[in-house]
Amino acid sequence: MNQQNTYESAPPLPADYRLRSLSYVKNEAVTWLWKPYFPLRKISIVQGDPGEGKTSFVLMTLAKLSREGIVSIYVTAEDGIGDTIVPRLMRQNADLRMINTILTPAERPLTLTDPRLADAVMTVNAKVIVLDPIQAFLGASVNMNAANEIRPVMSQLGQLAETLDCAVILVGHQNKNAGLKDIYKGLGSIDITAAARSVITVSKIRSGQRSQRLVRQIKSSLAPEAPPCIYAFNESGALEYSGEYNSGQSTEKQSKLERCKLALYEYLKGQRRTAQEVQKYMEGRGFSKTTVERARAALRVQSKRLGKDFLLLLPQQEEEGGGQCPLPIRFAP
Repeated sequence: MNQQNTYESAPPLPADYRLRSLSYVKNEAVTWLWKPYFPLRKISIVQGDPGEGKTSFVLMTLAKLSREGIVSIYVTAEDGIGDTIVPRLMRQNADLRMINTILTPAERPLTLTDPRLADAVMTVNAKVIVLDPIQAFLGASVNMNAANEIRPVMSQLGQLAETLDCAVILVGHQNKNAGLKDIYKGLGSIDITAAARSVITVSKIRSGQRSQRLVRQIKSSLAPEAPPCIYAFNESGALEYSGEYNSGQSTEKQSKLERCKLALYEYLKGQRRTAQEVQKYMEGRGFSKTTVERARAALRVQSKRLGKDFLLLLPQQEEEGGGQCPLPIRFAP
């Protein structure tokens, strides 16, 4: 029997079957909610041990997005919305008008395959939906450790993100097996992690200050991984960026320089500031002259004479894909 006869004798193709050469597939750029942590139209996971700061990191992100006019949906099965989530968002200076939640009757809890998720996203035109924690939304009939049960659930959730052009963020707990690699520490089947395009862990820094948290991206399928970063709770209880993490340097020293760089960057960005103005402002923020000079050098701040004083200017930055500011500002919401 020749090859042609083999094809001719094959059963007819199903109606929903299509075979297409990749030369006809349009090359699409990845769009981002926050690069490289949270891609749009994809699933991301933020995981960590209880009390380590994973929910705080997500709420900080939603608060930042809300101030930029981006609508989100946050659903939790663990914390009270009114007594826990709203106060934490207020400490992050969130615009609560931009953040929604989904309330459901106890006899019909929300699940990852629930059509009400898509309806809610379309109703408010949300760009991100967060489910915290993932284990609470799998449904009573789904075994989280069974790959054959998890795969269709994650596939349907991924289709929701793709179709509605929104990011899906799942918050997850970790197991207690210290011998596992971080990528295998998420509770349940590895297929949960496999379905995510980005996985982030949040943990306390054992050798650092009690307020500090280490944020590490352990999986990034669509962009280079972000460097490990330090976030810290300030006096008001808000989580804020403190700089990149360097295991060979004390977190207190490196955080001070990174905070100085960030403060200087924000003060100079888009403004014409004199050296005297900068010195007075930075001293008022508690930064020494030496630390400011190191921050200026790291940011490649330029000086230009203006009468008896000097203007301090940031180097001209190009759009995404061009020149990159030495401050990792894209990792700091």
